Amino acid sequence: MAIILLIASIEIVCLLLYFFYAEIYFLLSIIIFFLYFLFKYFDGDEYTGFRSWSFLRKYNCGCTACIYYFGNKESFSEVQKKDRMLFVIMGNTTNMGLVNGFGIHGGVFQHVDLVYMLPPILFKIPLLRDYLLWTGAVTWKGNDQESSILYLLNKGKSVAYSSNGMRENLEEPSNEIFEFAMSKKIYLVPVLIKNESKRYYIYTQKRIQDWFYQRIGWPFPLIFFPRIFDKKPPPKMEVHVGMPMDPTVQENAIAFKKLFLGQFEGLMNVTE
Repeated sequence: MAIILLIASIEIVCLLLYFFYAEIYFLLSIIIFFLYFLFKYFDGDEYTGFRSWSFLRKYNCGCTACIYYFGNKESFSEVQKKDRMLFVIMGNTTNMGLVNGFGIHGGVFQHVDLVYMLPPILFKIPLLRDYLLWTGAVTWKGNDQESSILYLLNKGKSVAYSSNGMRENLEEPSNEIFEFAMSKKIYLVPVLIKNESKRYYIYTQKRIQDWFYQRIGWPFPLIFFPRIFDKKPPPKMEVHVGMPMDPTVQENAIAFKKLFLGQFEGLMNVTE
């Protein structure tokens, strides 16, 4: 009986020691994780694109949500292997075309060091920020989006961004973009995203959303979700990628811009 009590006492002591030290290790792990997470939250990677995971973008196939059409696939493939490109995107309301089309793109843009721009407010949300960074998302400081684009291009990145933000109306790229493209030999690529409203139900309240967009850069309340309750499966978003435009053969920035916008008009009229 004494032996049994001794063995039971030893087991109880061992269990208490185990739980005591496990609790300490658990608390230490939480503290270390919190400090690491806090450090990474303020690391500034949202301005550089350094935390992009190529294997996630290549194999977590975003092409399940998008289908791609190229004006000239051979020409695009040749350019993306050796040159920087600036993708100027139209047709963006929810940013899902950017996330699925240029983030987790399924290897479509695997031969180019590509980042894509999203509004700063998204990078203030923990965990969502990390996921976006892994998919190659970046943002801009303050209200100066163009300076951030020029900075990334100058660092050797190719950049995809929505020239009209998250609004339906087209805001033409400034002449500075075309002047910089010509001086730094950066190809410009027009991109049009179609079927976003056919794939997602998008709640709009224009007056309220415009008010918030002007003040915080986000059209609150933005509510959208896949049309999973429709009788037919929702179509994929179409990403129409125009011809990369060689800046070295352009006469001047104004003529370059005119030809560039002409490509957009052509993409709008494409039917598949």
